[in-house]
Amino acid sequence: MFVIPAGPVAGSFTSAARVSVLDTIAGWAKISVEGWVPVRAVAGRLAASEKTAPPDATSLAPSAPRHQCEAITKKGTRCKRMAQPGSKYCWQHQPGRAK
Repeated sequence: MFVIPAGPVAGSFTSAARVSVLDTIAGWAKISVEGWVPVRAVAGRLAASEKTAPPDATSLAPSAPRHQCEAITKKGTRCKRMAQPGSKYCWQHQPGRAK
């Protein structure tokens, strides 16, 4: 796993890891990895309020399932990106976005 394409290696995961593909472009996939790490490994990224506040029910609720963008490309094929949460389209094909 890389922080950015062609950047330094940021870590690795097993085939059992929960990985969601958020977007693809030029042979790269933007992913989200779900898992557990020791708090000390991410303590610097937590806001002071998050350290002491108990999690609320909404943060524990499962996220909505992702689906493929419904847009048709200029070549006449369906877009291969994943739709944005709560939308039928990916970031590029959102209504009102200049193409």
